[in-house]
Amino acid sequence: ELQHATLPSCCRFGDAVTPAVQIANGTVDCTMPPLPLGQVILSLSNAQCDAFAPVQRLTVLPAPIVHFVQPRFGYSAGGTTVTVQGVLFPVALTSSAVCRFGGPNSALQPAVVVSSSLLTCATPAYHGTTPSDLRIFLSFDGQHFIDADVLFTVLPDLVVGTVLPVSVPSL
Repeated sequence: ELQHATLPSCCRFGDAVTPAVQIANGTVDCTMPPLPLGQVILSLSNAQCDAFAPVQRLTVLPAPIVHFVQPRFGYSAGGTTVTVQGVLFPVALTSSAVCRFGGPNSALQPAVVVSSSLLTCATPAYHGTTPSDLRIFLSFDGQHFIDADVLFTVLPDLVVGTVLPVSVPSL
């Protein structure tokens, strides 16, 4: 997403040109095509897409890969700490890292990127029908999500009525 004084109609990532889509007053969305890893210059163009002005240098990173998520279940009250193990987690973007349990309208949960292969996040409270299976998504910039390809099962909260006996002899 870019804010620009006059709305451009084309975006260029290196040599690849894509349309600029207006999403709000003075803001356009440029969809980045598949690019090789490394540095690329983002440039914007006028209505004819014939003259481009460089706007930003971007770094194309390898996509993170998730290997393991633990635990894969928790209770609807939330607060279960989930550990995600994988590779290529971009540690430079740790302040924006989030987890999402469920679809695009689900709450974002702050994630702690411990290393390039480990992150943790806590599950949110869940108010839907339980048990329920929710997909886990990760984002390292708070906007673009990768599917961890794992289901997290939300179970009904445990309700304890009475515990008896209330005292026991020591062994």
